[in-house]
Amino acid sequence: MLYQLRVLFSHPAVWTNNVTIVTTVDGGDLKNTNVHTAVTSMSYNAALRTVATLANMEFDKSDRDDGLLLAFEVYDALVHSQRCSVNAATFSYMLQCIARYMPPSRNKGNVAAAMWYMAQEEGVVDPTVVAAFQAANTPVNGPEFDDVIVVSRQDVAKMHHTWRRNAKTRR
Repeated sequence: MLYQLRVLFSHPAVWTNNVTIVTTVDGGDLKNTNVHTAVTSMSYNAALRTVATLANMEFDKSDRDDGLLLAFEVYDALVHSQRCSVNAATFSYMLQCIARYMPPSRNKGNVAAAMWYMAQEEGVVDPTVVAAFQAANTPVNGPEFDDVIVVSRQDVAKMHHTWRRNAKTRR
């Protein structure tokens, strides 16, 4: 299944071009005002959510590699999009993919910590990002990540306000 998704979203440029072809009818990516065809962060997050959800299935080494590659390609396309921006769901889904597809190691800790710091910089830390980060660091990936894990165990309301300035709560 992951291979089929990988073929579907084979490369961020191809995926972005396919989305652009669809939206060209409505004036292109940046000028598209049609709410039914405009690319949004939800478009990218849907692909990330799919990869994170498929992570609950049994997989072999090639599926693991395809899942990680697909997740990071979609994330890269979102980051370089001129129209969309990352949000809490983006980091939550990325951390879920990291937690499932990467074995416990220093590399996994480094990638998870990098996602955590990027979420802080974007100001989108919310309870879902905190839970996903803690899951990515269970079991602990090394003693050098202890300080980051301790900070992530705080209540979100007590965290520095700039870490959550752009986080939105939907009810």
